[in-house]
Amino acid sequence: MLSSITLRGVKSFDAETKVRWAPLTILTGSNSCGKSTLFQSILLVKQLVEVPAGSSSTVRLTGPMVSQGSFRDWSSNHREAPIALGLEFTDSTGYNSTLRIELESSGGAPADARLVGVHWATADAGAGTGDPSTFRWAM
Repeated sequence: MLSSITLRGVKSFDAETKVRWAPLTILTGSNSCGKSTLFQSILLVKQLVEVPAGSSSTVRLTGPMVSQGSFRDWSSNHREAPIALGLEFTDSTGYNSTLRIELESSGGAPADARLVGVHWATADAGAGTGDPSTFRWAM
């Protein structure tokens, strides 16, 4: 189950922002405050994980799950600054996991981004203070 989403540099989320998720979460707010961005970001992470990038570090921001335009459209204030998308969740086996994906402009096609880094950490929710197993990949 999703427990939080963290965004940095994505649309209206310029500074790193962590939004907690519960079994029942209600989002309210004025227009352009980021309600839809939260859902689009979850779908983008799913798309980046499920759609193979091949051997290149270039990934497509448009695809079968979300198609929101160019990297500049995703970037806060339409800058070309790097963005980060993170999800925390508990899987069906009781492990708490964190996935963080960092992207920057590829300088190529507008809908492309360069994968800068991926961080994955998993810990047994019932294990107490043990060190989580981690994976970090950076280009």
